[in-house]
Amino acid sequence: CAFKGEETSSWVVGSVWGIEAPDDPHRRRFVLRDLVREHLDYTETKNAVTRLALRYPEADYIVIEDKANGPAIISELKYQIPNIVPFNPNPYGSKEQRLGAVAPVFAQGRVWIPKEATWKDDYIYELTKFPKVSDSDQVDSTTQVMIGSAYHLEDWRTEVYGKRVEIFSMDWF
Repeated sequence: CAFKGEETSSWVVGSVWGIEAPDDPHRRRFVLRDLVREHLDYTETKNAVTRLALRYPEADYIVIEDKANGPAIISELKYQIPNIVPFNPNPYGSKEQRLGAVAPVFAQGRVWIPKEATWKDDYIYELTKFPKVSDSDQVDSTTQVMIGSAYHLEDWRTEVYGKRVEIFSMDWF
């Protein structure tokens, strides 16, 4: 989550993922259902998170990167949107290492993107050209939901629901 909504600021990216076969890492499939990528300030980011949460009430988790102003957004929205969970990417290496860690999921054809998505081309361009492009926010959003689902599903289930549930995830950073 960026601090300012200026054209020179980092992008704010929210991605909505459906995760199929969440309990089987060898069959787990990721379906990118929706994507928001805009230059937003703090208040606009909070509003965008809320709007997307309302648009997808079936989402089990709203993952927000626990860096920059993410902790403030988590703190402010956690009582309005109780399924928010923080994610700290630091233990999983650099952005390059994180994308490398999830590359096999793409190579195995377990990532689906809607053909009709207006954001599809920008998303594919950023992921396939990284790290040779200056923007990496969609890369971050993607790797965080994939790594998070690999290492934290049980923790998130317990934190949000206290039990086992079917997964439908939104990732914000």
